Amino acid sequence: MEPVNESPQPTVEIKPATPTVAVKVTNLDAPSKFGPNQIGKTTPPWATWTFRIFFYITSFGTIVLTSVKKIPAETVVEILFWVGISNIFVHGMSKMVGIDSKKIEMEAKEAFNLTAKQ
Repeated sequence: MEPVNESPQPTVEIKPATPTVAVKVTNLDAPSKFGPNQIGKTTPPWATWTFRIFFYITSFGTIVLTSVKKIPAETVVEILFWVGISNIFVHGMSKMVGIDSKKIEMEAKEAFNLTAKQ
């Protein structure tokens, strides 16, 4: 019986993992842009809170408006229609404001790397 010619086993080099930095974008001073191309980007907190406050105020107004019996039903329906339209409009406007979160993350990572090296 002839000896089996074994091929050399592939070698695997194991390198130590490089540390990663998780950065949450909370920079309120980040430059924001407006337009349809910002829809997929991170919405800044001020735009989110503007919509929330507007929504809470209009929701409270809707409750009060439907509770008052002295206002004719046709008027209430007309007002609620325009309140709904304004909620959709303000929500859309808040989503069209975006910040470049990747740029901020890169700046934060660079700052972290500089402090880690010192």
